[in-house]
Amino acid sequence: MHEPDWAGPRWQPFLNNMQAAPAYRAYFDTSIIRYRDSPLVYAWQVENEPLDYVGNVLTGDDQIKVAQLAWEMREVRRLDPTHTAMTTTFDAWNVAVDALQLYAKPALQVLGGYPSGHPEEALEAGDALGLDMYIDGPSTPLRFTGTDLRMTWKEQSVAFWIQRANTMGKGVWVSEMQAQPWADLAGKFNEEDLLTSAAGYRQEHLQVVLMWGVETWLEQPDWMAAGTRAMAILRSP
Repeated sequence: MHEPDWAGPRWQPFLNNMQAAPAYRAYFDTSIIRYRDSPLVYAWQVENEPLDYVGNVLTGDDQIKVAQLAWEMREVRRLDPTHTAMTTTFDAWNVAVDALQLYAKPALQVLGGYPSGHPEEALEAGDALGLDMYIDGPSTPLRFTGTDLRMTWKEQSVAFWIQRANTMGKGVWVSEMQAQPWADLAGKFNEEDLLTSAAGYRQEHLQVVLMWGVETWLEQPDWMAAGTRAMAILRSP
């Protein structure tokens, strides 16, 4: 859910103060209580990339505090213990960077650092880790590489985090699977890439895969056909 306008500015330092205020916390709890018994609720996604810094012209710095995320997770579990509570993050462009961030962060900093998200922190926070996986977007590094190589990297990352999650008794979801090209990068990610991605992710037996960009399929028959095929691949035994 999004903070309502009455709550205040959606960027730091105002965001932290607003989320800790009684009015917002009452709003948060009331929202969980209102919808927890709905048959439409499958799980709770608590925030969207809450620990990641993502350039946002509307809000600027909208990372929330780890303590706030922990409070929200506790409230969701307390008020609705029957549904999964998860949160999301983007991952690094390469599984090697994921591993460096997890096991040798100083080395990653020496190398100059990379946009690598917070998958370990998100995994620790929730019942499942939601990974936002984009093969080609405006912030994708090393775009001189082909989409085939970048898809392989993403599949390797999914396998890496599934293994990590299994040690904690948790699951991994692809919470945003790229299913359309970015508007200003038309042609860089095509229907065949979607199908190849689906086939790759299917090998990992993910619990949940949510596709990003499907609303545009309604006006694009070729993408609708490819999306239907991709869903069949993901659901196959």
